[in-house]
Amino acid sequence: MKVGIIGCGGMGTTHYLSLKALSGKMDLEVVAIADCREEFLKKAAAYFPNARTYSYGMDMIEKEELDIVHICLPSYLHASHVVAAMEKKMNVFVEKPMCLTEKDTELILETEKRTGVKAMVGQVVRSFDIRMHCICSSLHRHLTGNMLFRES
Repeated sequence: MKVGIIGCGGMGTTHYLSLKALSGKMDLEVVAIADCREEFLKKAAAYFPNARTYSYGMDMIEKEELDIVHICLPSYLHASHVVAAMEKKMNVFVEKPMCLTEKDTELILETEKRTGVKAMVGQVVRSFDIRMHCICSSLHRHLTGNMLFRES
């Protein structure tokens, strides 16, 4: 499996270290890495010396043929990169939130149906701690807006 990573900062580091560990146990290879910050790109590239490097994720999407791309960018950049990757027939693993607007949600779901590739959101809650309790309490007491749920 040919894998690409876009964004090598905080969560991107978690992704590429996990992929490095998995690469010794599974048939996967990180073949492309992108980050606009040279210091983060160099640090990630040290783990994957044969991977091609890009300063911009969109350049990587345009030039590579990947089985899957991990998108670990700031949230406002998720939707455009997810759709661009799916249009190139790349499956996507994207950090939460997948996107910020209902319009982008609809675009991603439509792109998924049209292209036949999949997008998965990294939604990890390892423990139900006080923060989750506060979120749930706020929702139940109507202190926040309505939650929006979509199915693909």
